[in-house]
Amino acid sequence: MNKYESIIILKPDYKEEEKQEILDFCKKHMKGIKYEELGKKELAYEVKGYNEGYYIQFEFNKNEKKITEFFKNNLTILKFIIVKMSERKG
Repeated sequence: MNKYESIIILKPDYKEEEKQEILDFCKKHMKGIKYEELGKKELAYEVKGYNEGYYIQFEFNKNEKKITEFFKNNLTILKFIIVKMSERKG
């Protein structure tokens, strides 16, 4: 089974209900989801006028196009990345 990892960066002034909407969507559409809220961090460069963001890291087993579309269209998310994790042998 394929495994994926994603990190999203929320605007630092997000509202709690906006973050919860994102988490609810991810729980519904990311199979085998594990996530960790990494907190507010300074960005390496300015993104959409912000110098810091709130990081959330996800691990999950099924990547669907609707996840990418949701991340792209969500105004609370500054940036995101989804990568397929390599299988470890040995």
